[in-house]
Amino acid sequence: MFHPLIRLLASKPHLVATHLGGYLELASAQAQDAASALKSRVIWSAGAVVGICTGALLGGVALLVLAAVPLSDMPAPWLLLAAPLTPLLAGAGCWWQAMRRPSGLSLTPLREQFAADAALLAEVEQP
Repeated sequence: MFHPLIRLLASKPHLVATHLGGYLELASAQAQDAASALKSRVIWSAGAVVGICTGALLGGVALLVLAAVPLSDMPAPWLLLAAPLTPLLAGAGCWWQAMRRPSGLSLTPLREQFAADAALLAEVEQP
């Protein structure tokens, strides 16, 4: 006559509360994983921005030095290429690492648990 869930709520409310607590723990774990992934991605992205901006700045300075001083008078002209290229490569590596990180919150485990509970409830509901 009564739905099995209503009977369970009336007879053993602590079981339902424990089960809902499990849902909260699962959601909390998923949120912590997402926050950790986001933090990692932001840190790698900041490193990429710093590296690329520093490389661009040093590249501009190298072009100014190249325009002002003849190449034959420079003791180490290869430094005009190496100085901006190093932070540019570091920034590109940071960008690559940032793009490898997951970007969003995945609710798949929570959905799977909810689907399993719904299937179990439907199974109990059938006579």
